[in-house]
Amino acid sequence: MEGIKVININKTTGQYLIRLDCGIEVVSALSHIAQKHKIPSGSITALGAVKDATLGWFHPDTKQYTKEVFPEPLELVGLTGNIAYMDNQPAIHIHAVLGGTKGKTYAGHLFSATVAVLVEVTILGGDVSIQRKKD
Repeated sequence: MEGIKVININKTTGQYLIRLDCGIEVVSALSHIAQKHKIPSGSITALGAVKDATLGWFHPDTKQYTKEVFPEPLELVGLTGNIAYMDNQPAIHIHAVLGGTKGKTYAGHLFSATVAVLVEVTILGGDVSIQRKKD
């Protein structure tokens, strides 16, 4: 996939250092990386800058998400999540904190975001496959 650069893979520790370039959709890129490199499970961290981000907040009583789109470029102050699988496809579960002007922040489940400048990702892969099921 164009715009995804795996900078380093440490087979001993399972650590992947990845650069996502401008225009790449973050969540689908992470799914692509997990599938291409056969990462059975893992934890994800990242930082950088994104735009067109969709964050969501889960309501346990209705089991629905409220979503909000942030079209403007924002700092990806922090991203944390994990890799599991559902129906043999990567199930990327990530939360993000996005920073705007005057220190304003937005946080929640990250459904999608496009790289605005650059996103640097670290994946610490596990050796056991985690299978996710819907509740």
